[in-house]
Amino acid sequence: MKLDIRVALFVVGVLAGGTIVEIFHLVSDTHRREILEQRIRCAGLAEKYAKEKSDEDYDVNVERVDFFPARSSCVASTAETLRLTSSSRTEQFFVVDLITKEVLFAEACDDNKQASDYCGNGKNIALVNARDKAFQRTAKRFWFW
Repeated sequence: MKLDIRVALFVVGVLAGGTIVEIFHLVSDTHRREILEQRIRCAGLAEKYAKEKSDEDYDVNVERVDFFPARSSCVASTAETLRLTSSSRTEQFFVVDLITKEVLFAEACDDNKQASDYCGNGKNIALVNARDKAFQRTAKRFWFW
C-alpha cells in the first residue's frame, strides 16, 4: 500500500514537472517570436529612416539596429555623410531611437585637413568606436534578460 502511494506520488510529480516544463517552453517560444517580430519591424523602420534622410547630398548607412524591450523601441547606429562640395564632406556618427527620434549619440568629423575636427589620424575610427560603445551602453542599460 505504501508502495502504491509512493508510485502514485512519483507519477503525479513527473506529470506536474513535465507540464511545468512544457508551459515554460511555450511562454519562452512566444516571447522569442515576439522579439523576432519586433526586430523585423525595427529593420523596416531603419530602412525607412535611411531612405527618408538620404538625398543627393546626404547618405545614411544603418550600421546596426535592434529592438530594446525595456525601452519598447528600436535603436539604430548610423554613419551619415554630408557632401558639402565635390571635394569636401562631413562624416557623422549617430545612435538614434527610431521611434522617438531621440539622438542618443552624435559626433562628426570633416575630411578637410584644415578643419579642427579633421577625420584623419584615426579620428573617424575613434568616433566609430565611441558610437559603437554608446550603442552597447544603450543595449546594456535597457536589456533586462
